[in-house]
Amino acid sequence: MVVKANSLEEAEEKFENGEFEIQEDLAQVQRNALERDFQEKWGEVDTYYLSDDELREFKNDCFNFYEQTGFLELFDSPYDDIGGGLHEHNGMRFEVIRRATEEECDLEAMPMWFIRFENGDEAYCYPEEIAVIEHK
Repeated sequence: MVVKANSLEEAEEKFENGEFEIQEDLAQVQRNALERDFQEKWGEVDTYYLSDDELREFKNDCFNFYEQTGFLELFDSPYDDIGGGLHEHNGMRFEVIRRATEEECDLEAMPMWFIRFENGDEAYCYPEEIAVIEHK
């Protein structure tokens, strides 16, 4: 069954009314609504032309977007180890500790998060490695 909603509020109302069969349906509609809101604000932005303040706002919105749409249960890096990738950690559980800061990473490279793997290793990672929305 496909149920569509135009906002988070509409999705939650439809879930409460029993129009969704499972919780995952609601989560997907919420992710779609967040993605649509982000695209309406930023579209296909070329960050090269943004001022430093605009770039910070964009990156903060990126952080918020990924955090609201959720993280994977298991790490899944598409990057090979040649470039310092964390490929050997694929399939491991992890915990997001915090956002990376400008003191730790270039603003242009963000968003990035500092995470801890189940084996105790710690690393900075990109959305492509931990964000649900990047794996749909």
